[in-house]
Amino acid sequence: MIWLDVLDVPFILAINQWFWEPFPHKVQPRSRPSGENWKRFGAGIVRPVGPRVHDGPSPLLVYPWARAETALRELAELDGSGGGATVEYNNPLTGGPVLPTIGCYAHVLRPGGVTRPQRTNASAVLHVVRGRGLTIVNDQKLEWETGDVLAIPHWTWVHHENRSATEPAFLFSSSDRPILEAFGIYREEAANAA
Repeated sequence: MIWLDVLDVPFILAINQWFWEPFPHKVQPRSRPSGENWKRFGAGIVRPVGPRVHDGPSPLLVYPWARAETALRELAELDGSGGGATVEYNNPLTGGPVLPTIGCYAHVLRPGGVTRPQRTNASAVLHVVRGRGLTIVNDQKLEWETGDVLAIPHWTWVHHENRSATEPAFLFSSSDRPILEAFGIYREEAANAA
């Protein structure tokens, strides 16, 4: 298991909305059965009938990696072109990002795969789940392996290379893309194909 905190604190501070209140008890009581949210919302393609909850965070606290990896492997089989495939984690109630301010993604790079250079005005944090490779940010080469974490600044050309000719590489990323999309200011650009 990894625990990677990705916070929207700079955004919250910038709009002067920092707020918290102390919990009045030493231990938070468990008011619902263990695993209830996963049983209720974990199917992904269906949701229970009932009132729709809009906005806010996903009701799921756990997104098992095995499900994302299965989806990535199946997508990579469908389209053999390009360097890999990407899936976005979503809020099963809204279909939107897991948090209103942070988007989360899982990526696979095919053996020997190289992604097309692109840039976006969203910044990102990238965690290497498994594999070894190279990420080029503008002209800076960043070698990585399982367990490494990289920060990708906004509006920089980025592409990834899997250094293994036989094994796929798996990456997890999070970005502030949902904030930019909510304000209608998200931009991205891909390099021309070689």
